[in-house]
Amino acid sequence: MIMKLPETYYTNPDTLFLAKDLLGKILYTCSDGNISAGIIVETEAYGGISDQASHAYGGRRTGRTGNHVSERRCRVCLPVLWHPLPF
Repeated sequence: MIMKLPETYYTNPDTLFLAKDLLGKILYTCSDGNISAGIIVETEAYGGISDQASHAYGGRRTGRTGNHVSERRCRVCLPVLWHPLPF
C-alpha cells in the first residue's frame, strides 16, 4: 500500500532528522498519466540562511533557490538522476 506522508512531516524544522528519515522512502510522480517512482538513496540537509553550505546562506537569492527558501511553506525536493540507465 502506498502511504502519502502528510504535509506536517515536511514542515518538521529538524532538517537532519528529515534527511535521515527520507532515506529508503519511495518518491512517486505522475506526469501525463504515467507513474514513475524511485527510491531515495541520498539526501542533504541544510540549515537555511545560517548554514554556510546553503545556497540561501545570509539571505542570498540564487538561481538554485528560486524564491527564497524561507518563504516556502514546506521543504523542497530536488530530484537528480545521476546515472541514467539505457532502456
